Formats: sequence, C-alpha cells, structure tokens
Amino acid sequence: MKPVYEAENALDANLAKGILNQMGIGAVIKGEYLQGGIGDIPLAGLVTVMVEDADERPAREVLQRWQNGELTLDTEHTEHHLPLQANHPAPVTAGQPFSRTIAAFLIGAVIAGTAVHLWYKTPQFSYGIDIDGDGVEDTYLHWQGDYLDREDLDRDQDGKLDGVRHYDSRGILSSWQYDNDFDGRHEVSGRIVRAGLSYEDTDQDGDGVADSRNHFYQSVYTMTEFYAEDGQQVIKRFIYRDKGVTYVELDSDGDGSMDIFHIYNDIDEIDTVFDSRAALMEEVSRRQRQ
Repeated sequence: MKPVYEAENALDANLAKGILNQMGIGAVIKGEYLQGGIGDIPLAGLVTVMVEDADERPAREVLQRWQNGELTLDTEHTEHHLPLQANHPAPVTAGQPFSRTIAAFLIGAVIAGTAVHLWYKTPQFSYGIDIDGDGVEDTYLHWQGDYLDREDLDRDQDGKLDGVRHYDSRGILSSWQYDNDFDGRHEVSGRIVRAGLSYEDTDQDGDGVADSRNHFYQSVYTMTEFYAEDGQQVIKRFIYRDKGVTYVELDSDGDGSMDIFHIYNDIDEIDTVFDSRAALMEEVSRRQRQ
C-alpha cells in the first residue's frame, strides 16, 4: 500500500478516506489512535491515509480536487455498514440457562480478544516521510497493525541511520538509541522506566559499559551519574533541584563513599564546598526557600 495523505488528526484522515470511498477508491487509516497515545505531540506525518499501489495516482488526484474545493463529501448518502450483532446482541430468553449465557459470553470475549490481538500485532508495512520539509526522507516509520512500532532516523541526512525509537503495543515511546556524534555507533540509549520516569545511558568510549546515566522526570533532568570503569560504581553525581540549584557529590578516593560535596552557581562554577552531606543539604534547603 502507498501513503497518499498525511492528516493533521484522526478527523482529517476520516474526511480524506470518506472522499476517496465516495469516488470508488478503497482506503485505510494508519495511526488513527496515536492521538490518545502520545498526547500533545504533533501528529502530522503519523496519521496517514493509505491506498493500494494501483490506486495511488487516482487517489492523489481526487484528494487534490477535494483540497481545491472541487469535491465535497456527501455525508447524506455516506453509510457505515456495521454488523447488526455488534450493536444489538441477541437478548437472553427467559428459559435460557444462565450458565449457557455466561459460557457464550466468555467464548465471545476470547474470540474477540484474539481477533483484536492478531489485528494489532500483524506485521504491516514501513515507509519514509520528510519531517523537515526539505524534500528528502529523514524518518522511516514501521507499523504493527494500526500502531507505530519503530522509527528509524537520519538526522544529519547523510543517508545513514543515526537513531531509532521503539514504541510499545499502545504506540507509546518505550526506548531509544542515538548516534549523537554520527560515527556509526549508537553511544546513547534510553528507556522509559514507568510513567514520567526515564533514564539515558552514554557509552562514549565504545567499550560496551555505560560511562554516565542521565535521569529524567517528565522529560526534565533530575540527576546525572558518572561511573567508574566497571560501569557500576558511581564516582560523581550531579543533582538538579528547583530554582536552578545544582549540587555535586564526589567519591574522590574511589572507596564507594561520597566524600566531597559542593554547590554550583548560576554560571556552572563551584560556589561552595562542604565536608559533609548534612551541611550540603542544609544549604540546598536554604537556597530553595529563598
């Protein structure tokens, strides 16, 4: 299938699909349910109307005429045929055993659940889009059923992929990997831990062990940790608090215990050094109350 229309939202996509159906061209919508999954992120390029390969050219011509105002959707004669039993389940008669009713309900639920699962998990297709509008495809979308499964990114437009984002079965971002220095290796990888909480690891030297980890809450930096060579022991920790207060804990001798504490000023210079965490936290609290 071929994408012929990138909709602003689900309503826009259904209008485009309707005008195509009215002109005898079959169409499907991919990404219709992303609006509920990714909140306020713009949906342009993600909600797409698709047609069979052979219908691509006539579909584009129809949509162009529709956008030019030459065609309008005839809602009066547009019908949506739904199975009668979907909206009007058969009533239970007085003599029908209750256990039989429950059994029929459970069987129907299993069949419906299996059908929905197969529909949304069936491998579908992939296609590229031009996010920045320069005429070159830079993002490639891979779909499972009606949900976005993965995005491949070419951010520097050199024809080589330098980023990937993975989505869960609901079409919500779950993990990502980036090649931020464009050397062909993904040195940054991140994951959503649970609602609002995420982290991002960086392996700058390419030894397979994280050098540092950034922590986020609601996409805002909360802490950066730097690791020893084993990638386990934290030797430095930057903590970001409200009102721009940043403080640092440092394990200067590598014994696993933080022994140097200081606060940074507004231009990222060391402001005050403390000999204990208690003294540091007292000053942090004082500054946040100001």
